[in-house]
Amino acid sequence: MLNDKKENNNVLSILVLLLILLVISGVSYALWQIALSQTEKNRITTGCFKILFKDKNAINLQETLPITDEEGIRLIPYEFTITNTCSNNVEYQVNLEILNETTLDNMDYIKTMFQEKEPSILSSNPKKTPTLSNASNSYMLEKGYLEKNEEKNFKLRLWLNEETPTTEEIMNKIFSSKITVVTSYRKEEITYAERITTCGENGYNAATCMLENSKYDKVNLTYDETIDNNLRYIGKNPNNYVDFNNEKWRIVGIMNNIEDENGDKKSRIKLIRDESIGNYSWDTSPSNINNGQGVNEWSQADIMKLLNPDYEKESIGGSLYWNKQTGQCYSNNQNESTTCDFTSTGLTSEAKKLFGKAIWYLGTNDKELSYDNIKTSKFYDIERNENTEKVCFAFDSIYCNDDIKRTTKWLGEVGLIYPSDYGYATSGGNNIDKNSCLNKVLFEWNNYDDCINNNWLTKKSNIFSITPYERTHVLTHVYTICSDGHVGGDRAHSNNLIIPSIYLYANVKITQGAGTKENSYKLSI
Repeated sequence: MLNDKKENNNVLSILVLLLILLVISGVSYALWQIALSQTEKNRITTGCFKILFKDKNAINLQETLPITDEEGIRLIPYEFTITNTCSNNVEYQVNLEILNETTLDNMDYIKTMFQEKEPSILSSNPKKTPTLSNASNSYMLEKGYLEKNEEKNFKLRLWLNEETPTTEEIMNKIFSSKITVVTSYRKEEITYAERITTCGENGYNAATCMLENSKYDKVNLTYDETIDNNLRYIGKNPNNYVDFNNEKWRIVGIMNNIEDENGDKKSRIKLIRDESIGNYSWDTSPSNINNGQGVNEWSQADIMKLLNPDYEKESIGGSLYWNKQTGQCYSNNQNESTTCDFTSTGLTSEAKKLFGKAIWYLGTNDKELSYDNIKTSKFYDIERNENTEKVCFAFDSIYCNDDIKRTTKWLGEVGLIYPSDYGYATSGGNNIDKNSCLNKVLFEWNNYDDCINNNWLTKKSNIFSITPYERTHVLTHVYTICSDGHVGGDRAHSNNLIIPSIYLYANVKITQGAGTKENSYKLSI
């Protein structure tokens, strides 16, 4: 018994010793453990995203009656401004949301005019999901983009459509609405083409849209600083391609103050076909008139009659291009002709819906002014010369005896470009910049490769312009963009490239495309 007790004590002593060792070991381990933490916090913050909204002149029409569009557009508009106060690009969408208190059921009775668009019925706008809890419907008025710190102003007019019936059905009704602006972050750069096509989707005409957004394409677009300050495409190969007439045409620019048959002046897009329709005479004549060299009066020129309507009675060339027909076209002096076929290149009925008559200028330089000292800006002036006393004269009456008084303007559909169009299309190059090119006379441009090689209108072949040329004893010539890049005068009967040019209607829109040859702009009304 004593031995057992002693043995148990020994076991207890060992357990106590182990326990002490474990405790000591634990303490010893804790002395070598250190806990550290960083001084600063880990943080992730989002970029700035804030849009300011300011407005004035809420629309409040009490006991209103249906009115005409002419009256509606004179109403004081509701105005608001949105501003992107951050450095990020954003997309925005402006909606008109119809509040629940509205008791007018038919939105066809509400007319809107947003910005400078034509008045339209509210229900014709795309429907969107309302963002206001007390709204039943929402109609999109516009979508677009804002770059960093960019601001945009808006104007909205609302009125009752003049076709709204004045019956008990719509009497004592309420139309209540609010503007909302929905914005979202845009990571990618906003391209000029996106702005243009978005304008088209929003209902803006192409000319207004391009003028407003020209600042976003400073490489390809520039103002010519003439009295009309037209906006033009410049450079070797700008993105100015459009699908027109089932083929490629190009935008010369936005020409301001273009007059139509009613005397109204508007900004209109000028197009030129990318390729010529062939080599033909500008005009020719029998041997007893100007020795067969033709008459340089566009209003009666053979090529004008070929390009335009209402000359079907002409035995040669009359309206063949306009009507997509085949026949004979003038091609040399003394009324020589050749076979021509426009069945695949003539104007389609769809293309004719997009352009119309415009005033084309037919002025020319004074007799004392030679083409070898005329700069681009001077050409622009002389094209608009109103000297109505120009007649054909020469030292030898055989070469100039037509007795036809030259006109200064022509109202028509299809013309040719001006010499100034060619001059203003250059961007210049590394050795001679654009301004230096414009300060060189066009007759000498063949000496300046930078001027002609960086000009998308250069064709390396003779191109007839619409502008007659006058010099001391000659009035049978036409200004021609020559194959070596200079502008000179050539006889009207010569066979040179004919490249049609037109003015689109002011209401034409660009709805798709990027302006490249592969992805050209698409046009619609």
